[in-house]
Amino acid sequence: MTGSRDRGSVTVVAAVLIAAALGLAGVVGAVGGVAVARAHAQGAADLAALGAVSATVSDAEEPCAVADEVARRNTATLVRCELRGSRTVHVVVKVPCPPWGAAFARARTGLVGGVGSGP
Repeated sequence: MTGSRDRGSVTVVAAVLIAAALGLAGVVGAVGGVAVARAHAQGAADLAALGAVSATVSDAEEPCAVADEVARRNTATLVRCELRGSRTVHVVVKVPCPPWGAAFARARTGLVGGVGSGP
């Protein structure tokens, strides 16, 4: 009987290929999830910094309190907020990224050349 040793070998090869494809799909999904979390964190950091610097213009609220509120509204956590000078803000935020922990992002913004300084 020729070929009886090969009987079922296609099934094994197909199973291995399916397992490899599923593994690759899992890796692509994980990398995509990390990229989405990182982009989300960067957007939240940018908005938090902009909110904080706008608070320096109005002097109505404490800039880092505004940054914290903006970060929370964007489902992020404010990790650090620093007011440098009178109108420059640096912020760091984090966004959960299971199962790897969290994605961090930082942003810096400020006013240029007396914009918003009033009369």
